Amino acid sequence: RGEMSMTEKKWSTGGLLVRYTLVFFLFFAAAFFMFARARHTFIWNVDGGPQYVPYLAYIGKYLREFFAGLFSGNFSHRMIDFSIGMGSDVGAVFRPHPLDFLSVFVPVKDTALLYQAIMVLRMYLGGLSFCAFGRYCGQKDRAVLAGSMIYVFCGYTFVLGIEHTTFLSALIVLPLLLLTAQRMMDKKSGLPFALVTCIGFLSNYYFMYMCTIAMTIYVLLSVPGLVRKEGTRGAFCTVVRMVLFYLLGMGMSAAALLPIASKLADSARLDKETALQNLWRYKEGNRWWKLFVNLIVPHRKTGSNTYLNYSVLALPALAVFLAGKWKAHKRTAAALLLCIAGLLVPAGSYLMTLFSAVNNRWVFIFGFVISYICVLCWEDLIHPGRKEAAAVLTGSAVYFAAAAYDYVKTRNIQVLLACAMLFACLCGLVMIWKLQKLQRRGTLCLMGGMLVCTAVCGVATYSWKFGDFLSEFLHTGVVMERMEQSPQSRLAGIDDAGFYRADATMTTSTRENYAVVLGYYGTSMYNSLLNGPLVEYLLEQENNGLNAIHRIFGLDGSASAEALANVRYFLSEANDEAKAPYGFERVEDLSDEEYTLFYNRYCLPFGYTYDTVISREDYDLLDAPQKQQVMLHAAVVDTQDLNEARFALGQQTEGAAEMDVLHDCPDEILTETVVLPQTGDGVYLTEGGIHAEREDACFTIPYQKRGGYDCYLRLEDFTTDLSLIRVDVTSKGQSTAVALRRADATYATGRDDYMVRLGYADRDEEDTLTISFRAESDYGLGRVSLVYIPMEGYAEAVAKLGSCALDDMTFSGNTFTGTVSTQKEQIMVFSVPYSRGWKVYADGEEASSFRVNTAYTGVLLPAGTHDIRLTYTSPGTGTGLWICAVCVILFVLLCVRERKRMGQHPVQKA
Repeated sequence: RGEMSMTEKKWSTGGLLVRYTLVFFLFFAAAFFMFARARHTFIWNVDGGPQYVPYLAYIGKYLREFFAGLFSGNFSHRMIDFSIGMGSDVGAVFRPHPLDFLSVFVPVKDTALLYQAIMVLRMYLGGLSFCAFGRYCGQKDRAVLAGSMIYVFCGYTFVLGIEHTTFLSALIVLPLLLLTAQRMMDKKSGLPFALVTCIGFLSNYYFMYMCTIAMTIYVLLSVPGLVRKEGTRGAFCTVVRMVLFYLLGMGMSAAALLPIASKLADSARLDKETALQNLWRYKEGNRWWKLFVNLIVPHRKTGSNTYLNYSVLALPALAVFLAGKWKAHKRTAAALLLCIAGLLVPAGSYLMTLFSAVNNRWVFIFGFVISYICVLCWEDLIHPGRKEAAAVLTGSAVYFAAAAYDYVKTRNIQVLLACAMLFACLCGLVMIWKLQKLQRRGTLCLMGGMLVCTAVCGVATYSWKFGDFLSEFLHTGVVMERMEQSPQSRLAGIDDAGFYRADATMTTSTRENYAVVLGYYGTSMYNSLLNGPLVEYLLEQENNGLNAIHRIFGLDGSASAEALANVRYFLSEANDEAKAPYGFERVEDLSDEEYTLFYNRYCLPFGYTYDTVISREDYDLLDAPQKQQVMLHAAVVDTQDLNEARFALGQQTEGAAEMDVLHDCPDEILTETVVLPQTGDGVYLTEGGIHAEREDACFTIPYQKRGGYDCYLRLEDFTTDLSLIRVDVTSKGQSTAVALRRADATYATGRDDYMVRLGYADRDEEDTLTISFRAESDYGLGRVSLVYIPMEGYAEAVAKLGSCALDDMTFSGNTFTGTVSTQKEQIMVFSVPYSRGWKVYADGEEASSFRVNTAYTGVLLPAGTHDIRLTYTSPGTGTGLWICAVCVILFVLLCVRERKRMGQHPVQKA
């Protein structure tokens, strides 16, 4: 650490804060003025509108409800909410990012404004935390100020940060974690380190994991210095002390961390995440070349979410650093080499993403290293020696040559833009070197140049003439209004008592979470951690309502799935009525020329019973259509679960079964193979499948609907080499999209087979089917068939399941209650997705609950009348609260001890 000059000492902490605030908002305006000019928000239409804004509104409503109950003497809080998907843990939406707690003060209608304010605040705090780190390490304030702008206003923020505002939390946590770790290595208090660790886990466990790896490497690189300073034993004790304080901070966040860890373990994410290819080499060749060229190129993808686009000054600073400056900063040099290796080798990103995907969301760590190198080399850029000046010019020449070669191959105009900015930067540097008057104002000149380059990068990223990224963000004033005026708002306005769900055909990739704000109970959800059993249920039935591993649009109109899920209403566009499931009839007084509302004549109650079972082993032998239908006749159970439930009731495992056992699906399902023509409109068959020559190429196939049957198109071994492409299946009166993903694409479900519902027919009729491809590509395709599921006997099967139901049902907070009378041993199924958080009590005693029908929660009941109580507690909450309480008490005691120690040994002023 070098001593500050007298000029630098005049920059008090308050002075630096004022300067930083002024400079930050100048850079912010330069980077994002296109948004104001085009009247766009910072709300990304892919994730911001559908997921983050509704969740933020929900957090505000939840907090206001919680505090209102607290002030009225109600100390319990809701842990389950059926407006979240088909009934999910509140923690799936309520994630304790500290800044999101501001939503408690903001009404729902203003949530979009709050969301954007929080985004700006996170950027601001990210740069401020970088300043704190640089200042603690003894760097000059003007260099630190410049480095903070490079750290915040780069490709990571320009793309990933404004797409996902939670990603910006990492910019705050990383410098603070390194700063407090360094303080501990300097024999200072570990309490700030524990506090930052706690805040990091509360902000986002995923990015805290990445920051922890970065901090661990930082400490390991510092160990040789610690050993020289304190000896081996002293260094070991310091590291152990750091581990203990880290665990203390982690423990203080346990009340939130353990429930999240439990949800992650129970979700489908870990099982279905990206299929791995080669962990040692990226598919795209010359990645090292792309990393070098794209270092300063605006809005250019390097693959696997690797967004760089640092300030153009980063290149001269790197040249100076590599020319010899690194010898005095070997720890920073080692960090640079490790980051480059991590970006070049897929195994690095696989490690940084919790062994789940090859994804470089951790590139903010690389940005931190680059920014700190700029801080280290700042004075050398203004007052260079001959060696430094030669390094800047040589490094720039190498870049110009590489960029020229790249432009010849790609014709990417952004590369020329980067070269123009670098050339202007070099001209400015040479003028500063030659003119003494400019040297005295070197920092001001360079910061002015950085400001102009930031504005250029903003235009190149967001303008429709260049990156056109701005088009992916929602217009001002439409976010909350779009929700409140959506077709789904009609579902929230239905006046009907009792517990039920509603499904809709208009659920798209922008509307999955509307129920969270509107308050009705739906079937759709867009969330990183979907319920694992529910996803498995939809996959094994090949239900097209599952769009991705993190998106459920609905139940695709499957009559059996809708009935078993307690769906009472179904909303469709007026011209799309054919999508209404079998058994749903039009509600005239709630329908109009635009939208039609249907009522399910065969809706099952919340709790219904089976007197017949089919074992999981027999069920797994069935094909998807049979799996869909067999649940109307028998409960799918694991034999071991059933035997354990009988044992818990005191019954003998063998010979005591009163329930019938089914081994196959009794419905006679018809299947007809479809022979595709050799050629279609811009599409033709190949040996391995299909080749589409252009966008919207299609096959048109005549087919017959059968009276009394629900018809499906079944596509088997349907694959693509594209990361995501939509294929439309259109028939009379309806169109359905199939989302195809490459097997190793992010969010792929691992499926190759799809059942697309074509609708029910009262009588035989001819129809035409069109399969349209949205992109030119090769598609794999195996068997194509028409599946006819008979609806004869459907009403009787549903009536039988509902004949012995949960009566006098009440639902309050986290608890369902009701009564049921069974004539013999039966399985009661509750239409709630299975979770370890559910506990079932029969006649006051806890019953052994288990998974039924893959997705739902069930319990075995003997003959008789039973009082049923179903309660939910977030898994991990109890243990997490105890750990949190103990750690918080310990933290407070350590704070008291620290205060007493400082009182006994006051710091002497110089």
